[in-house]
Amino acid sequence: MNIETGKNVKLIDSDIGLIPVPYDFDFSLFVDAPYAYPSEADKVSRIHTSLVKNRPVTEVVIAKFQSKRKDIFSLIQRVPHLKKTERKKCGQEIANFYEVLPSLFK
Repeated sequence: MNIETGKNVKLIDSDIGLIPVPYDFDFSLFVDAPYAYPSEADKVSRIHTSLVKNRPVTEVVIAKFQSKRKDIFSLIQRVPHLKKTERKKCGQEIANFYEVLPSLFK
């Protein structure tokens, strides 16, 4: 995702300002792109770098993610044609995301 070039990101206008919505599924780890396995430190750094630039918007976005946590996990369970191993992998990646979410500003 690159906000400056618009690569793999759509800017959505809202009442709190522009919100970047990334859509680079290669790096979501939901697909098995062989080049898309960053280290844990890289994942946290990438998330943190993207979010600290606009703290008020980020706080709203984090709260929204927190409010949708159960829905996101439920959605993974309901995706048709998703193998059990893939469902587990997706769930683990989402769990990893939620694990680092509270510590982004510490």
